Amino acid sequence: MQDPYEAVKEEVVNSVNKLEALYQKWKSTEDPTQLVRHHSKLLDSVRNIEGDLNDLGDAIKVVLANRRKFENLTDSMIDARRQFIDNTRGRIRQIKEEINNPQNSKSQAAMSSPKGTPKAGGRTTNPYAHLQEESDTTQFIEGHMQAQAEMEMSQEETLEDLTHAVQKLKSTGVEIRDELQNHDKLIDELGEEMDTLQGKMKHAAKQLEKAMDEAGQKTKLCVIVFLIVVLLILTFIFFTF
Repeated sequence: MQDPYEAVKEEVVNSVNKLEALYQKWKSTEDPTQLVRHHSKLLDSVRNIEGDLNDLGDAIKVVLANRRKFENLTDSMIDARRQFIDNTRGRIRQIKEEINNPQNSKSQAAMSSPKGTPKAGGRTTNPYAHLQEESDTTQFIEGHMQAQAEMEMSQEETLEDLTHAVQKLKSTGVEIRDELQNHDKLIDELGEEMDTLQGKMKHAAKQLEKAMDEAGQKTKLCVIVFLIVVLLILTFIFFTF
């Protein structure tokens, strides 16, 4: 089985040398545009080297898992490989911490500067800024339209609720009106019946009064006739005896 360590190690060494050179440029430059560019390249190189170091670690694991196929590799050689990986990782970690250190003025300038195309005077512009602005404007318009649509929908629902409430009130008002009209009709009928009954009572009272008058005259006549008859009887008796 072929040992992949040496091929990967050579790539790592070349990448680390390039990283060191780029790191020195980053430390020596004062141009904000160059700082941003070097900072981005440094981060990319660090990520690539970390991936290669992981591959080297995997290669050592392959060797340890197949010692019979790599009998020419002694324990000291394997330890040397591990030491190389650890040392390289330590150096990469130092550079990474340095370029990402918030207290480092160059790191602050690199991380706070906008990425874009450099202009005269060290200023940078984003060539896609207008696209971003258009996208933001479109999102704002869409959000505004969506909010307006939701508001209109809410207003329509409120109007529907109000319409139902008004219709219910109207129906209740009609029922109350019909009930009052029925009550008025009953009151009118009762008034008419009372008037009729009152008229009948007056008529009956007159009839009773008339009957009483007629009864009084007949009684007087009967008394007079009775007294005349008694007087005649007494006169007849007196003259007879």
